[in-house]
Amino acid sequence: GNASVADCSTCSGGKKVGNLYLGGKLTVNDVVVDKPGTYLVQVAYVSGDARSADISANGGGATGHKFPSTGDWGTTGTVSVPVALKAGANTLTFDSGSSYAPDIDRIDVPKSPR
Repeated sequence: GNASVADCSTCSGGKKVGNLYLGGKLTVNDVVVDKPGTYLVQVAYVSGDARSADISANGGGATGHKFPSTGDWGTTGTVSVPVALKAGANTLTFDSGSSYAPDIDRIDVPKSPR
């Protein structure tokens, strides 16, 4: 879709992925975990208004998740998203669907499932 990398002074590495709207997707490859299970993935994001995204792992069924406003388009926030991962490499997808998703800064995956 229209997804693109943009500068973000408050984001990790000074960049974020934005323009996730009307079918725009962000795919994160090679999310590696040792054990299968449900992980509480920390998603850092930027969103001037409340938005949502469908999140899926390995092409499986997506779960809608709400991202509250961070107050403006220059402030980051973090939410915890439960994601079922398999042992080894995984692929996570953030899909805007028919709406607008927040800009994504980074994800942090814990060492073990919850």
